[in-house]
Amino acid sequence: MAIDDPIGIEIRQAKGDIEVETSVATQLTKLGLSGVLAAALAGLPFVSQIMVSLLTQSSGRFEKRFLRVAEALNEQQKRIEDKIPDRNYYESEEFQTLLGLLIERLHTTQDDEKLKMFGDALANSGSSDFQTDPREDFVRMLRDLSMGDLDELKTFAPPPSDRFGGELDASQRFQMRHSRENLTGENLSRTTRLIALGLVNESLKMKDFTGSVEYRSTGEARRAISDYLKQPPERSYRLSSFGWRFLQFISGAEDSYV
Repeated sequence: MAIDDPIGIEIRQAKGDIEVETSVATQLTKLGLSGVLAAALAGLPFVSQIMVSLLTQSSGRFEKRFLRVAEALNEQQKRIEDKIPDRNYYESEEFQTLLGLLIERLHTTQDDEKLKMFGDALANSGSSDFQTDPREDFVRMLRDLSMGDLDELKTFAPPPSDRFGGELDASQRFQMRHSRENLTGENLSRTTRLIALGLVNESLKMKDFTGSVEYRSTGEARRAISDYLKQPPERSYRLSSFGWRFLQFISGAEDSYV
């Protein structure tokens, strides 16, 4: 970590403090117990074992997860520094609301990649690129979607370059997004959730009907048309413009899917 990165240094120091923290009394005090009560519980081996296993371990996991978010936030802020019009935004009530929404999920979020998305999204919320986007809606969706749902959404992302290897901007890439056809099983289940949030669009298309075939009778032609109309339509799925903005919002500069 560079010497001119004080925030990064503090994050690393905090990680080290969590790893070496062994005092039951100190741990219980950090959980909000009074010093007297923490000392008393620490002197009761059976009770202290329960407290350590049920409370302090959970607290330690929470702190580690929070530090992972802070680390990603710090790194992404440095990458987009020239796009942050006002760094005071990160002390505003709006930002605190977004931070609070994500903190609510730290106890139940253990996937490192999703924790990184939390940090990237918080950093990107202060970028000029997303000033007109529904940032709170994006954060709410990020915290509520499972990692499996987010991985499914990534499969709809457009290619990073054209077929000749040329670089494309975000608008050009979106125009090149591909369709996925007739999904089934878990893919369909996850995609249905993404459709409900407006992140993916679904379209229906009837299968081709060969109208040039000659039928021997009017009845035969009617039966052929009837059979054709009974066929289920083909379903195709594509990333929506809203979904593309969401993917960009939750991503860091090094992520390959944006």
